[in-house]
Amino acid sequence: MLKSLKKAFLVSVILCYISCSSDSQNEPKAAFKFGSEVVHQWIEVEIINKSQEASDISYEVEGGDFVFVDKYKAIQFLEATTYSVTQKVKNGSGVDSFTLEIDVQQPENFFILDNEKFFTNNIAELEKDGFEVNYIKIFGENQIQEKPNLLMLYANFGKNPIEGQYYYNNTGEIGTYDAVVKAEIKNNQFEWTTKGNGSNELLTIELVYEDKKDPKNNAYHITLPNYDLNYGEYVFFPEYYFKSFGNKKLALDYIGIVKR
Repeated sequence: MLKSLKKAFLVSVILCYISCSSDSQNEPKAAFKFGSEVVHQWIEVEIINKSQEASDISYEVEGGDFVFVDKYKAIQFLEATTYSVTQKVKNGSGVDSFTLEIDVQQPENFFILDNEKFFTNNIAELEKDGFEVNYIKIFGENQIQEKPNLLMLYANFGKNPIEGQYYYNNTGEIGTYDAVVKAEIKNNQFEWTTKGNGSNELLTIELVYEDKKDPKNNAYHITLPNYDLNYGEYVFFPEYYFKSFGNKKLALDYIGIVKR
């Protein structure tokens, strides 16, 4: 009889503990923020979880294509549009949700030539010239001039992928690059080229978004922080050479698809 009473008392204590523990658990509170106030297309942004008392956390995204990174630690927005992101949390005492709207901006792509900044929303393109040499071309914004500003990067990629770091050398070796800018600026036409002038400045092509189904949708960050260019003109007679008028500066920052 005594043993039966002890067992009954023990079961009552366990049930009371479980019940009391469940009743004392606070309801969950959903909350999060992004790691940056300005969010750009393709660039990872951190998701900072601020929720409380949550045993389960999930997110829902509306507005465009996206990719979560490392189980909700970050997100990449693949379109420049307005997104709605909702965090949903729950525990044994209830559920809660919290929603943020965010305007995802296009990357601010530009190149600087002789201290003048030229913006572009044009897609970079990977092409071959008449000698079957690879180059990346980036047009400036459409302007009221006969010929648009055009940046040409003769990077010798070797085999794909194209991402990597390239150093200046106009010999065409793998892992090197040459740069040419063709532009008509303020009614003056120039040919800007690295002919006859070297630099140790690295051209960096970083893969920032990989589409495993279709590599044509891969996005890259292309940077050339500060580069010395000659400017002048080509002379074809009586002999072929580049006549330099002086040196100018070139810088590039581009995030986006490289069309092939």
